[in-house]
Amino acid sequence: MDKKIIIKYREEPAWEVIGGGITEYNTKMAGDDQGKNLCFVLENPDGEVLGGVIGMTYWNWLYISLMWLPEDLRGKGYGHKLLEMA
Repeated sequence: MDKKIIIKYREEPAWEVIGGGITEYNTKMAGDDQGKNLCFVLENPDGEVLGGVIGMTYWNWLYISLMWLPEDLRGKGYGHKLLEMA
């Protein structure tokens, strides 16, 4: 390893370098991913977010990064509906 290179933890990610680099490489190798971020939520009538799903699509694939529902809403089909909408 080069002794001038330092590896350290950062509170703020270096998205421009890391994310930009992998995006540029992937685009060159596989073409435009047509990526889209998505977020579908369950809300109560007052607009309070109760749970939901967060993810993205790219190259016609769906990637779910987070999905959560409170226990009292589980097993009632809400998760299934969220995934259908995503």
